[in-house]
Amino acid sequence: MADIGTIAALYLLWESEERRKRKRRRVWVHDILRRRLQLGEFHHLLQELRLDDGRFQRYFRLSRAQFDDLLARVGARISRQDTNYRRSISTAERLSVCLRFLATGDSFRTIATSFRVGSSTVASIVSDGVTAIWDCLVEEFMAVPTTEDWRVIAQQFEEQWNFPLCCGAIEREACCSEGPCELRFAVLQLQGNIFHCSLGSCRRRQVLPHHRCGGLWENQ
Repeated sequence: MADIGTIAALYLLWESEERRKRKRRRVWVHDILRRRLQLGEFHHLLQELRLDDGRFQRYFRLSRAQFDDLLARVGARISRQDTNYRRSISTAERLSVCLRFLATGDSFRTIATSFRVGSSTVASIVSDGVTAIWDCLVEEFMAVPTTEDWRVIAQQFEEQWNFPLCCGAIEREACCSEGPCELRFAVLQLQGNIFHCSLGSCRRRQVLPHHRCGGLWENQ
């Protein structure tokens, strides 16, 4: 009898959990999100930023020309069709959401509030956006060097740095910082200090970093 009672209790608990999951949302779209076209960051602030090159550059870390060029490259990959129930988010706005995340590293919730879209929508946009950017730009900006390219790189290293048969260099930099007391995991801890290690590879003049500790890397 005890086993039957336990099974019955577990069944009731499972049924209650399933009923909670099936609970319908109170609203289809929140009133705040409904005013995205009038008050959202893309439709309001960004249109003003396009009139100021410097502020636009600081907002996206891209110039207007670079933004428009990138939009032309990835627009077809990130576009969505309108449905009978709602209009899709435009390609320019989707790219803006993705680039804003890459430029600031803000949380999806913060960006969702600014652009007046859902957090899950931001997550989907960022995932699709970064994939499209990589697919469209990798062949042009990070193409695998040919045999002749490797010979030229090796020749440049030998001419400038006197390193024969060298095609690249790797360097690591450790940055010391003081972590919170409740920190459980870190890359390396020594006497209470935390060392974040950054790694980058380079050709003769251009640095191509592979790991970041915060913010965005720039070619040096």
